Amino acid sequence: MSAKIYFGVDVCKESLAFFGAAIAGQVPNNAPGVRRLLARLPKGAHLIVEASGGYERELVAVAQQSAVQLSVVNPRQVRDFARGVDRLAKSDPIDAEMLARFGAEVNPPPGVVPTAAEVALQELVSARKQLVEERTVLLQQQAQHLSRIVRRLDRAPT
Repeated sequence: MSAKIYFGVDVCKESLAFFGAAIAGQVPNNAPGVRRLLARLPKGAHLIVEASGGYERELVAVAQQSAVQLSVVNPRQVRDFARGVDRLAKSDPIDAEMLARFGAEVNPPPGVVPTAAEVALQELVSARKQLVEERTVLLQQQAQHLSRIVRRLDRAPT
């Protein structure tokens, strides 16, 4: 079995910055870009990716379909690690390097790809949570309205 080679991948909406094993660069964050990145990886590559609000989904799915090990890690832990090694600057290439170093030091286990049903359930739970929070804020604001017109609008059917 070959040794693990950690690659940090900083995921953005439009691009993927990567760093590891004397290979660094950037590709678009889309299916062709992900395939191009995975084609450049040596045998034994293990990708370290931060959870980034869903922008990492394409990379995670394609990597796991391609049998490339991948860990989705907590961004706060990686940022704390970067501070711990006195790397305070932030940019996509620096973040990718910090992700690779984090992987080499922490050795996070590879993750498991959620099923389509699990992804759909996660999205529903997240959407419900956001709606409940918004409703709570609106109800709290309604109690403070002094204007009769605004109070009437609060009671109006939607």
